[in-house]
Amino acid sequence: MVEIYPNPNTGIFYVQSKEIIEQIRVLDAQGRLIYEQNNPNTQIEINLNQQPNGIYWLQSIAKGSTKTSKVVIAR
Repeated sequence: MVEIYPNPNTGIFYVQSKEIIEQIRVLDAQGRLIYEQNNPNTQIEINLNQQPNGIYWLQSIAKGSTKTSKVVIAR
């Protein structure tokens, strides 16, 4: 299970999992890749301060399985 907090956020948020997260991708509402990180860990800080307010899609890959979660940036 992947936990995203805080959500909604101001552009900086954390992704945490009991399993090692192998890869993180963030897509904008149009499906464009705006962030990618390949750094295996159980907790990752993501900074999207340069992105406008809106809804984003976070894809986390752990143990070969992909989970997609909604992230909201609202300042």
